[in-house]
Formats: sequence, C-alpha cells, structure tokens
Amino acid sequence: MAISLLDDYISVAIKAYPASKINRVMKPIVNDAGESYIHVYTTKAAEKGKANKAIINLLSEEWGLPKNSIHVARGEASRFKMIKITSHINERFALLQNWVKENN
Repeated sequence: MAISLLDDYISVAIKAYPASKINRVMKPIVNDAGESYIHVYTTKAAEKGKANKAIINLLSEEWGLPKNSIHVARGEASRFKMIKITSHINERFALLQNWVKENN
C-alpha cells in the first residue's frame, strides 16, 4: 500500500521523477512485484536537495497539508522515497485515502 497509518505518523511510498517536463502528483501505481508507489514528477533536478524540496512542496499543495508536517524519512538520494507525515495523522490519513479513491 502506498499510504499506511502507523503508530505516530503516516508513511507514503513515492517514486520520484526529477528533472521532468511537468510538476505532477499521480495516483498510486502497483509494479510487477506488487509494490505500490505514488508517482511524483518535478521539474527540479536531483541535486543539493532541490528535487526533495520540490516534492514536499508538490505534496503539500496537492493534499492541502502544511509543508512542515511532510518529511523525506528515507531515500533522500534515491528515486524511491518514504515520506513521513507527522501531525493530525488520523484526519490526514482519511484525507489521503479519499484522495487515492478520487484518483483511481
């Protein structure tokens, strides 16, 4: 599952596409191994944290969440990242579940 509710945070699995022609957050896609990722395209290059910062901005805008509640917890130098959402997790998890339903 691309979005999981854990004890004290929400985990979001994403696959990043830095230096893309567009900025876009796409619905979760399941790969051949059964792993689900939200695909995030950013025009920013993957250098000096620019793409990671842009990804946080895009997710914040797409989901209406404050930027300071979204963090790259794992995969800072990888296309595969685990994003951590840390505040008001129960209501935000419901919001994200609705977003997934609307985008499938």
